[in-house]
Amino acid sequence: MNQRSMWIAVAAVLASATAYADVISPAPAIDLSAAAVNPNLFSITVGCPWVQGIDADNRNTGFPDKAATYYTTTIPLNPKPGTEIEIRGGYPKVRYFSLQSYDGFRPGNLIDSLPDALIQSDQGNAPQANAAVLPDSGDYQYRYNAKIKYEDKPATTADREPNTLYVGHGSTHGAFVKNIVFRAYLPNPGVARPGPEELPHMVQVGPDGEIDFENTPDQAACKLNDRLQRSVSVFPALGGSDSSLSFDPVTQGDTAGFYPNGDAYYLRARPGRNYSDMVVVRLKSPQVPAVPPEVVDDPEVRFWSICQYTNIHSSVVDCIADRNAALDADGYANIVISTEGKKPDLASSAQGYDWLPWGDSSTAMVGLRQLLVRPDFAGSYGRAVAEPEKPIAETLGEWAPEISYCDSVTFAATAAQGGAALMAACKAAFVPLWSMLGTVLGDWLN
Repeated sequence: MNQRSMWIAVAAVLASATAYADVISPAPAIDLSAAAVNPNLFSITVGCPWVQGIDADNRNTGFPDKAATYYTTTIPLNPKPGTEIEIRGGYPKVRYFSLQSYDGFRPGNLIDSLPDALIQSDQGNAPQANAAVLPDSGDYQYRYNAKIKYEDKPATTADREPNTLYVGHGSTHGAFVKNIVFRAYLPNPGVARPGPEELPHMVQVGPDGEIDFENTPDQAACKLNDRLQRSVSVFPALGGSDSSLSFDPVTQGDTAGFYPNGDAYYLRARPGRNYSDMVVVRLKSPQVPAVPPEVVDDPEVRFWSICQYTNIHSSVVDCIADRNAALDADGYANIVISTEGKKPDLASSAQGYDWLPWGDSSTAMVGLRQLLVRPDFAGSYGRAVAEPEKPIAETLGEWAPEISYCDSVTFAATAAQGGAALMAACKAAFVPLWSMLGTVLGDWLN
């Protein structure tokens, strides 16, 4: 296939994706025919200003967390020789932030992550061995300088240069730009989500002098890239049946093209709304670094959450972040997921339960997320991701989350006894259809 034919094919695929995107949320009109003939229309020589990324309130798709805010910028595939890109910022008042690189604008494959745990401030704070520890921010007065390097990501953390985000060499997966994503999770209590004024300054330094991305000379190409990004920014479901009632690890292959968070590990289950009145989840809560007024010196994870998603177009319905979970005396979170009409009276934090709405679709995905895990933590979902063929009960032991369908009668009769008793009762009461058919068939044959 020659280059012109290739770009015509790409344009056709993108146009199709745009049509699908419009089913979810109207996208700005864009004419891709010129791009098919001349892909250089999208080329940029200086990076682009930050733009609001996809999140729960902005084109809700791609399995976002409701506690997270995302911003994106586009940088050249290859800057002019002698050019460097610098990142100059301050510490936002959040539990976690990071800068991550992807092949863009829509392949969405992760290249590298530079989390706050690896950033040394201008004032000299040293990164901790345990990435789950909150970095010293000098009461959020410290600032940092980092750089982007057009080299492959080193094989180990020890081989990384300090405060460096790697973006690889040239094009990967057919991309003709690269994306940088700024992520910020869980603002401090009483603090608003980070706004544009709190984003780091991206500055290109080289033969043409110092150019702030906010004053880029490539305004037209940047606007075109942004419009095209928004036009094709719908992510399909992560595959599988909607009746998979078990938590399974989400592997790197599953997240290819989804702009995954390089500092996160995920588990997922895919229950169906029509199988029972509700779904119940029980999981042991890892220690996080700050649940005001308590501060944990050696936490197990930086952040965890449970979210309910509409699987068909990967939008988030609602989430529970770690500091908002109602934990029982044994340190477990107990969550009920149902429609508003089937919500039990006892499904409240006062009774030791959290509730998540099902959403408006019969297909769903329950997602569990851990960020920046302590290296020796036995409950790291990374252990399950590393051995996805094994049941999570084997890889995670007591840290393996449980999930079951449940009916209203069983819940009402058992919930007051606590989450452990409820989970056991719900599992005992729910008999899968295939099991019932097997029993009936066995009785008939006998």
